[in-house]
Amino acid sequence: MKKRLVCWVLVIISLVSFAVPAFAHDKAKHDEIIEYVLFGNKHYKKGLDENSEEYKCLDNLEKAVAICLDQYDERYINELQDLNDCGIHGLPESIDEIKFKGNQHHRRKTHKGWNAVYPEDAHWEERKTILLQTVNDVFSFKLMAGKWTLFGIPKDFGYKEQCDAFAALLYYLHVLGDFDASESRSVIENDVISLTRTNPSDDNPDLFWELERILPIVCKASVKAGDYSGLEVDIKMLEQEARELGGVNDENLQQYRDIVKRLLDHLESKVPGMLQNEPFFSKVFGD
Repeated sequence: MKKRLVCWVLVIISLVSFAVPAFAHDKAKHDEIIEYVLFGNKHYKKGLDENSEEYKCLDNLEKAVAICLDQYDERYINELQDLNDCGIHGLPESIDEIKFKGNQHHRRKTHKGWNAVYPEDAHWEERKTILLQTVNDVFSFKLMAGKWTLFGIPKDFGYKEQCDAFAALLYYLHVLGDFDASESRSVIENDVISLTRTNPSDDNPDLFWELERILPIVCKASVKAGDYSGLEVDIKMLEQEARELGGVNDENLQQYRDIVKRLLDHLESKVPGMLQNEPFFSKVFGD
């Protein structure tokens, strides 16, 4: 009888672990990281009037990030409907157009990199468009961006470089949240973009490579003014420290997580001030 009870307990534990993503932040925690880096305040949105335009803009950005990276099965149906109700162009009308089954390894279909090649059933281009269009509409980068059909003729107007870079920054802040939360090396090894690679490149990027690529585009006014170099040095030093760890293993997993935490702290110390120097950002989220 005792052996049978133990067997049932093990079965239940197995089923629960399969049903819930291992060691992942929920949306609220991911939103906190976004607000921490963009505003220096993990609870920035809570201090806003829910009827204000600023609240709605931030809420839309966070919903778009969640749908883009973490939607599977029936999750975020209401969030997608909210974005459509706001009139954001080019979004799927239904979750059925982008969902895939199962959550055990959903990150492998969305967390491998902003410009990674994913399997067809990941619907990555559609997911990416949700975030790009939301960023474009919130900050009014272009009157017409992405794909439109005019007089029956399809045309792709593309996105401004800074729009794409800011959307990618939001994407990587979400991924960093999963690094920060992970207590299992399998997530870092297999499910998300590598923190560091031996020889990163545009065709084989790691997370540090991507941040070093996109941050100067997002914060171009600070680059022009010569105020970006401090953050650049901070990131380079952490990158070297992470590279010296080699591949992640059970012994250095906590060191990886510590590097990610310090990276987020460095971003928080510099990025909010630099964003206030960017007209696209300050006109929506100005002090």
